[in-house]
Amino acid sequence: MKTSRMHTRGARHDRGRTRWRGGGIGPGAVGAALAWVLLAAGVVQAGVLQCPDGNTAGIPTNGLVASYLFNGNAQDAIGGHHGIPHHVTLTSNRFGRGSSAYSFNGTDTYIEIPNHNAFSLPTTQQLSIAVWMRPGTLNFPNDEGTGYVHWLGKGVPGQHEWTFRMYSADNTENRDNRTSVYLFNLGGDRGTGSYVQESVSSGTWYHYVAVADMHTDTITWYKNGRQRDQDCFRSLNPPCKKDNVTDPVDPQSGTAPVRVGTRDFASFFKGAIDNLHIYNRALSKAEVERLCRDTTP
Repeated sequence: MKTSRMHTRGARHDRGRTRWRGGGIGPGAVGAALAWVLLAAGVVQAGVLQCPDGNTAGIPTNGLVASYLFNGNAQDAIGGHHGIPHHVTLTSNRFGRGSSAYSFNGTDTYIEIPNHNAFSLPTTQQLSIAVWMRPGTLNFPNDEGTGYVHWLGKGVPGQHEWTFRMYSADNTENRDNRTSVYLFNLGGDRGTGSYVQESVSSGTWYHYVAVADMHTDTITWYKNGRQRDQDCFRSLNPPCKKDNVTDPVDPQSGTAPVRVGTRDFASFFKGAIDNLHIYNRALSKAEVERLCRDTTP
């Protein structure tokens, strides 16, 4: 498990071994034929081709508490937890469809979703967050700490809960292209999570899913439909103890809003974000793959 001490601007370290290096597996014969036809027509961008093979696709609805398709607005399609855009602009999504995703300038743009217990892990003891992300640069102009940005998260000083992070290529910890998910103690003194570190490209869409489960004491990180890492966050017992965990994280519900494009204004993401879905349960591997293959604009 990766643990980190943090100050008011966020965790400074995510210790642990890099696991599961390497790229994704291409689609099978049928899926590839369809994907290449759509790609040639300008309908699908390269990131979609990285999802696993499969005959089912779509958005699982069981336990879905908020769904943001970003098709012309930041409204929640199912739960009424509408987002409030701040200086963001609409852009094309992974299928090349215009005004179907939001672009963030890396300086002052974000979307804010008011606080609700549905977005806190302790509410149901399980939380899954799925989202598409397209970095617009590999060196973010407004980063923090050792050179990273929080591009989606729920937390402010004294009310930390969770965050999605990406490191700039010019970070000072040799963590180029690392993407990760963190859970924090409410006071922010500790953060722990899972990550993947491998090459990414500016302008390419990637699908990320975080699944946190207090019943199994695990946080799991998926990229493009495949599990890339899993760690414990509370227990000092094996197998967690093998990573020399000394301070467990005990997530609690806070009062901070969910923000897209930043977490607490200490850093800002430059790129595009689309199709954010939040669940009050743990998604299965098959459901994560299904979400990655989803063709909803």
